[in-house]
Amino acid sequence: MNDRVRRWAAWIGAFICFVIAAALIASAGLPERERSLDALALQIPAPIPGALAPSFETQLLDGSQLALDDLRGRTVILNFWATWCAPCEIEMPDLQALNDVYASQGLRVVGINSGEDRAAIVTWTERLQLSFDIALDQDLSITTLYGVNGQPTTFVINADGRIERVFYGLTTRDQLESEIALALAS
Repeated sequence: MNDRVRRWAAWIGAFICFVIAAALIASAGLPERERSLDALALQIPAPIPGALAPSFETQLLDGSQLALDDLRGRTVILNFWATWCAPCEIEMPDLQALNDVYASQGLRVVGINSGEDRAAIVTWTERLQLSFDIALDQDLSITTLYGVNGQPTTFVINADGRIERVFYGLTTRDQLESEIALALAS
């Protein structure tokens, strides 16, 4: 009989816990779907291939404005870089060459400097003779939006505004050229 009482006590205890949990959920409410999805989105560290490239607007080194959405219909290379980054300096001539060769076919190269002083950027880009767009991200908002944790990081975006490929670290002209060919063909 003692065993039987313990089982009934366990069942009653479980039932009471269930009732309390149900009451708490009913009074507090379940999270709203949108808010839950927003919280999940914050956990995604960076845009991934196939995803729509996050929109941004920024000032270019020449003083003009650039909005990524305005580049729809073109293949875009976004390259996040810094003047202190040796691999960034190594890949800049390749980015310039790609810009020179493929701009007439719809490619737009945008170098996004991550948080540095304008004067340092001007000196660096003039020394490397870069003519493609140089975007200023002095508050690191674009760098954060794209989940960039180190330079260089390069995104290839197709004409539909979707990310085709992400390169972390130094990339070569050959690697980018094969991705550009795919993006231009799509």
